[in-house]
Amino acid sequence: MTNTPNTALLGSGARAFIDRRNHPMLIGGAWVDAIDGARFDVIDPADESVIASVPSAGRADVERAVQAATLAFEHGAWPNLRPAERQRLLLKLADLIERDAQVLAEIESVDNGKSAVVARAVDIALTVDFFRYMAGWATKIE
Repeated sequence: MTNTPNTALLGSGARAFIDRRNHPMLIGGAWVDAIDGARFDVIDPADESVIASVPSAGRADVERAVQAATLAFEHGAWPNLRPAERQRLLLKLADLIERDAQVLAEIESVDNGKSAVVARAVDIALTVDFFRYMAGWATKIE
């Protein structure tokens, strides 16, 4: 296994993401490492290089994430938003994913070995469609 991923064919956005190498997880609006400091390597299946190191969440991390999500859902801004505002936010997320589709497709390609063309046409496009579909439900469910 090599230590350096081959990022020569990637655009600058995907290359910058991979070059960061050590990524935290997002819990309760904060970027954090695993409580016990455990990490695992993400391997590029094409050349077996290490493309990233990510936290290896344990039970305490999962409990922390569930507590943060429960708190946000019950007492955060989301439950107090009007349906139209929820829809607007989900549509904005879809727009941002679509804006960065090529970067996301390249990262997905390195992560799982499929071509970036397929990742963009299928994975990223379906993700955008899913968020837009769900955004529509925000104003339909009572």
